[in-house]
Amino acid sequence: MTFTELVHPDDRAYIRDITGRGWLGEPTPHTYEFRIIRKDETIRYVEVAVSAIPFRGGYAALGAARDISRRRQAEDALRQANQNLTLLSGITRHDINNQLTVLKGYLSLLKD
Repeated sequence: MTFTELVHPDDRAYIRDITGRGWLGEPTPHTYEFRIIRKDETIRYVEVAVSAIPFRGGYAALGAARDISRRRQAEDALRQANQNLTLLSGITRHDINNQLTVLKGYLSLLKD
């Protein structure tokens, strides 16, 4: 398989953009994340670090990749938990405000 075939189809334009800018000498991120498709057709997230190095009178790309799928799953779970907690705190705040409004009303009636 070629490198491009490994990259998830939805991420190929992103990778082409980064590598194209890199070969033109434009600044690119030192590390970046994207999805790959393995031979068994499972999708994994990888973090890649790439540098241009002198090689046989020109330049070559030297890179290292690591599987960050578990980290991405943990980040997604944390993001979802945060959304749930935000929703819960909003509902709780609303309920408390309703009760305070009722208490303020009773206090106002007692005052009168």
